[in-house]
Amino acid sequence: MVEAVKRFSVILYLVVSMCYWESAYSMQLDYGVGYSRVYSDNIRRVSGNEEKEITDIAVISLDANEDTPTLQMALTARAEYFDYKNDVYADTPQGYLNSNILWSIVDRRLSWSFIDYFSQVQILSSSPDTRDNIQDTNIFLTGPDVMFNFGRKDTVRIGMRLGDSYYELTTIGSKRRSAFFVWEHRVGSPLSVSANYETSSISYDDEQQAGAGSGDFKRQDIYGQLRWETSSKDFVADIGGTVIQPELEDSFLGYLARMNMTHRASQYTAFDVRLSTQYSDASQEIANISEEDNAIRIIGGDFTTPDIYKLSYSGLAYNYRSDITGLRLMLDKRRYDYRLLDSEDRQVVSLTGVWDYLLSDLSSMSLQYGESRADYLEVVNLQPDRSYKESRYSVGIRRSLNRKMTLTLEGSRLVRVGPDNINNLSENLALLSISYNRL
Repeated sequence: MVEAVKRFSVILYLVVSMCYWESAYSMQLDYGVGYSRVYSDNIRRVSGNEEKEITDIAVISLDANEDTPTLQMALTARAEYFDYKNDVYADTPQGYLNSNILWSIVDRRLSWSFIDYFSQVQILSSSPDTRDNIQDTNIFLTGPDVMFNFGRKDTVRIGMRLGDSYYELTTIGSKRRSAFFVWEHRVGSPLSVSANYETSSISYDDEQQAGAGSGDFKRQDIYGQLRWETSSKDFVADIGGTVIQPELEDSFLGYLARMNMTHRASQYTAFDVRLSTQYSDASQEIANISEEDNAIRIIGGDFTTPDIYKLSYSGLAYNYRSDITGLRLMLDKRRYDYRLLDSEDRQVVSLTGVWDYLLSDLSSMSLQYGESRADYLEVVNLQPDRSYKESRYSVGIRRSLNRKMTLTLEGSRLVRVGPDNINNLSENLALLSISYNRL
């Protein structure tokens, strides 16, 4: 808790300091404050002895962007304080930070990057996403990139990274040291190919906990990449292999394959397809999700073990946006195959749909549906089946009081069904909030 308060204070400091920096640099800065009151008829999300709760939430938020030849920055910060009126949970602060800063020391020759991601993750994926089943986590990466150009078609990039991962409750924090080498050849617009080599060393802070998995390990990734970019299509494909050397075991080899494709069919419509299979671990997955999805809360993972797993992912997304309406549909499937902990092997399938409509110049409404199904693939030592299906429905109305203030009213329902209809639960939520934003 003390560590969480310290990091929460850092976020507040960033909000204040960015306001000063904007006057000295060409920074785009938006900040805001807000207040929400939330009613829940089952705050603990249990199947019996439900407890009602009213929660007051105070919010400070910040978005900062800088894009100059020497500094590129994208930063989003959010600080909240939860006041539980019925004291079902203790009052607590909560923070979120996602920052990506690139400092160009020598133009197109030497740069330094800083990446910091602070958020909350579930502790146990098989339990509902509640206050007592989340923990703070922080992923920090920093290091230099050196670039060499050979003619107009070839570029070599060499970089190093130092990383640190922190978890509030589970002892799987680690230190990461990595280096990479990239040789990129531009075949001709819009096609380029590259050869990539990455080497990493992962050391867990708690040696005893690391023993629950493969322990400290070294990793090497070797792969080729093909990249095709046009005004309407982006296509990136990686193919190669991974060698992992645990400290106390023999090394093992796996294949690495990734493909991302975006097709912008028109000015209103876009499609995304993502496929991948690769070895991963808890901290690496958080870093990947934070970079790709900008997720404020990461759910569906299991951040209690340092064990290495093979993650197979497939995802589809459809986006439509016009002047008065928008629609986003997402379908993804993740399969986790752990090396040692067979009891954690699982498959998670998620479907999300979001529709919004502009009712007038001042009002809009939104409808959202989400469904996820988790199937645990192994039942070990007579453990009960932890598989579940979870659905959420919500409807919201937003009203602009003036150019900077917004009033929001939202209602939602969550339904969770366990195996054989055991431990079924539901929760109904009502939210009223008012917010102020500078821009």
